[in-house]
Amino acid sequence: MGFMEFFASIWVSYLTDLTPAEQALAALTVLGPVLASLAGMRRYYLGANKNLAVELAEEKDASRRWLKKFNEAEAELASLKRGLPAFWMDVVTRERRDGNEELALGFLRDEMRAIARPLAEAADNLARHHVSMAFDGDPAHLSEARRHARLALLHGGPTPSREGLLGEVDLLAAASGIPAAREFTTWDDLHDAYPGSQDGLPALAALHTATYKQLEEGRYHVAKLINRRAGIIAERIGQPDHPGVLATRYLKARILNHLGDYQPALAEIDALLPDQKRALPENDPNLLGTRRLKARVLDNLENHRAALAEVEAVLPLEEAALTADHPNVLASRRLKARILNNLGEHAAALAEIEDFAPREEKALSPDHPGVLATRCLKVQVLDVMGDHKAAHDELDAIASLEGKKLGEDHPAVLTTRYLKAQALAGQGEDEAALDEIRAVAPQLARVLTQDHPTTQAALQLMAGLVLKAGRTGHPLSAPEVADEPSSHL
Repeated sequence: MGFMEFFASIWVSYLTDLTPAEQALAALTVLGPVLASLAGMRRYYLGANKNLAVELAEEKDASRRWLKKFNEAEAELASLKRGLPAFWMDVVTRERRDGNEELALGFLRDEMRAIARPLAEAADNLARHHVSMAFDGDPAHLSEARRHARLALLHGGPTPSREGLLGEVDLLAAASGIPAAREFTTWDDLHDAYPGSQDGLPALAALHTATYKQLEEGRYHVAKLINRRAGIIAERIGQPDHPGVLATRYLKARILNHLGDYQPALAEIDALLPDQKRALPENDPNLLGTRRLKARVLDNLENHRAALAEVEAVLPLEEAALTADHPNVLASRRLKARILNNLGEHAAALAEIEDFAPREEKALSPDHPGVLATRCLKVQVLDVMGDHKAAHDELDAIASLEGKKLGEDHPAVLTTRYLKAQALAGQGEDEAALDEIRAVAPQLARVLTQDHPTTQAALQLMAGLVLKAGRTGHPLSAPEVADEPSSHL
């Protein structure tokens, strides 16, 4: 007999001795735990499957989201690749294979137009960098600057700044000879261009020399590019009170003044002067030169009284520290005469000029920029006092000397021609004046800027002559390059 039969027989014999109620209770006692276990197992099984279904649904949603993102990324990558020049010809080849020549060429034209502006801006930046490197680095930078300037012009179209920069580069190349082209394929020249610490001091000195040379030649935009690089090196040197660093900031203010950015120039000077006063003695020529520059900027901003007070405070200190015929002292006296003229004190301005001009010509030379600037100032005083013929005759003599000393596009030469046109207009010779100013105004816009006060005055004179309205406004001063000593001491 098997175990089950034995167990069943015992169970049956046990139950037969019990009443029906006791039998039911015994059955529940045995079957209760079994049923409870079965119910628990069922609940566990159903719950696990329910959680699994939820997880599967969530995984499906996540998969769909990631697939959507992947498809979007693929589409974006395809779009980016379509816009990259390296992949353009793939698109063109595919369109041409399908017989869509118009689509192929239209695609190329649209894509070229889309990237033209950023390409032009990139070329502008590289052209400026290579110009700044052409004076203390490899002369081949000049050829590279010309290439990038032309690319900027081609991609971005002509603008006064682009045409001006290309013109400057061409003139520099013509003056120094066109250097052999070179491929700048490594970063070595870039690392050498911006040294720091003590290594930056010799580079700073070389850049200052190049900046002064460009200022003397009237190439203010080129000087600005060189000074920008000098400013980066000056910051890396990490010595804010070093004379070379202070000179860099002075040159920045002076260039801004030359370019007609008078308010930024004044802000730069106001930030520089406290540092110079802390680092230099009161009568230091460099500090006095900055104060003289401040007076000039104030005069350009038509704050003539403040300008006069500043230059009159500087003059005694300069005369005590230097000599009466030093270029700095003579420049301050010239500035004082100019301010007096702008204040309407024309007789006092003329007396000041006649007092120091003979000494200046004797100390310097007849064709020195400072002497020519003084003579131009005297012309302006005579012109505003109504002696137009004397002004015209003097301008002819000045132009002859300037033509030998400076280039035809030098701001001093162009300003002399502007003054000549103004003097001719004052004599009633409108036709001759108009011919002169029509030739000069575009060159002033290129060499200076379209918004420069001298350029605007020339354009106003031209408009007035065209309308036969005579002269416009007061004569402007000669360009700043002739009024400043050739270098910061």
